[in-house]
Amino acid sequence: MHPDPFLSAIPKDDRGSMQEVPIAEEVREPLIAFWEDMFGVSFAELRPIMCGEEQSAQRDFVWPVWNANQPQATCHLTIDRAQPILGGLGEVATSADSQGRGLATSLCRKAKSTFQKYGGQALPRDSQPNGRADVSTFGLAVNIRCKCNRLADVSRLSHRVL
Repeated sequence: MHPDPFLSAIPKDDRGSMQEVPIAEEVREPLIAFWEDMFGVSFAELRPIMCGEEQSAQRDFVWPVWNANQPQATCHLTIDRAQPILGGLGEVATSADSQGRGLATSLCRKAKSTFQKYGGQALPRDSQPNGRADVSTFGLAVNIRCKCNRLADVSRLSHRVL
């Protein structure tokens, strides 16, 4: 087991503590930069959500793990307020230098627990090219995204059921 060097970016925040939207700018902006780096796309559209603009329609939670005030792993859960049995899991990412520590798995388990606490039963997973998505009930299926050097590394990490 590795020693835990991951300290929080904000006072009194434990490793992997849940942050409910709205998220403070000093936490939100490094998270958005991390996701843009990890996924290679703009997350500008997520900024208003992280600021709380969709709180009337959905609940959003983020679990970040920090090292030297930089995100090392994250998980984002969205729960629909009108139909809380449905939710979405995204921004599951682990930095290359933090892989293999079980960080994403731990954060996804926290998200699963929170989802079930609010009555959640089904999370879409695995968006298909035709726009359809599989749905996982009972288990929590996620695609874990990491900065990997080989496509095989990504395939190995995809489709885990926690």
